[in-house]
Amino acid sequence: MVCGRCGTAAALGARFCRRCGSLLPEVPATQTDPAGRPPQGGASPAGSRDRPDGQPRRQRALRVPLLLAVAVIALGATAVGLALLLSSSSPPATSGQGAASGSSSAHAAPDPRAVDVRTLLPSGEAPQTVLYGDLDGSPPEEIAVLAAGPKPSYSDVPLPQLDLKVFSWRGGAWNGILDASAFPEGDPILSLQQGTGQEVGLFKLVDFQQDGSPQLVVAVTRVGGSAESTDLWVLSDEAGTATDLHLSGLHGSVSVDAQQVLVTDQPYCGASPFCPGFRLTEVIGASGPAVDVLSTRREAVPATTAEEAAQGLLYAWQTNHKDVAATVATSRAIRSLFADSWSPEYVFGTCSPAGGEFICGYNRGSQPWFTLDVAPTGGAYEVQWVAPPSNGGD
Repeated sequence: MVCGRCGTAAALGARFCRRCGSLLPEVPATQTDPAGRPPQGGASPAGSRDRPDGQPRRQRALRVPLLLAVAVIALGATAVGLALLLSSSSPPATSGQGAASGSSSAHAAPDPRAVDVRTLLPSGEAPQTVLYGDLDGSPPEEIAVLAAGPKPSYSDVPLPQLDLKVFSWRGGAWNGILDASAFPEGDPILSLQQGTGQEVGLFKLVDFQQDGSPQLVVAVTRVGGSAESTDLWVLSDEAGTATDLHLSGLHGSVSVDAQQVLVTDQPYCGASPFCPGFRLTEVIGASGPAVDVLSTRREAVPATTAEEAAQGLLYAWQTNHKDVAATVATSRAIRSLFADSWSPEYVFGTCSPAGGEFICGYNRGSQPWFTLDVAPTGGAYEVQWVAPPSNGGD
């Protein structure tokens, strides 16, 4: 205890300062014991942080571990929630072709080029040509397969039955999106016909729009029939399989040049030794978002011999096509010949050289009937005039 007036220390229990005589303040009996410690078993002074047993309270020490525990629990809950979210956003694993195995991801689409396409085809078929391209604008690439199966038992043509299919990775598996034996409905690309077969002369991917999503170009020729014509198909699959272009009844060649297709269509005359007419060269390419014929060039098929010129004019007369006759004969010759009506008894005879020209003839049955003068003109041969038998000349 200290005197509040002079600051002199006073003995415990003294009532007056021994130096200045001032009255000292009274000390409560419960504040301290003679050793200066709080009394045992008593109430702690107001505001004290000590426990009743005299030991310091540990509220602050307990608060730090509690906060750490709460933080750890919160971080663990966040990690579990994130893992569940990532798991729910991934597609389910699938079994069968294309399903992941081993340590690889069960949700990743397989590499199309690593797929054994034989597992996608019907039993007994063997792949001939396999193409890979992003036809629908969504990875991975589609797989287009041209395959050959057994020869049809009823066909006399020694050709295997062809199959053309396109597969796309959808729903966790490789699914067929095109079957050429059923598409398009009613007029399929590949079809079985008695006594005939089919050959695929062109099977390629062409990116007409150069947008990374190519179209499938297929040229199919019917073999064994009377016409043996070719059909050209341009197919896409950006919004479901669709026919972008179909040209039928072609007789000639089909080829690919960069992002375009070139079609050369020759006149067709069946068994005729020479077929007169016009050769059409068509360029197929992008026309905006569509695929169409961009240009057509028409040119006469030249007769390379006097016989071809005479036979070509006879065919044009038979079919009554004066425009075709004009590719191998002068207008004067056409007027003379077409003045008479064609009859099956008229047949080609022979051609004999006469100076720089040729004299040819048409027979009526076994009798010579029409006389033709044929001369070389501009690298080809052309019928100059026709002489009916009535006057021996024109």
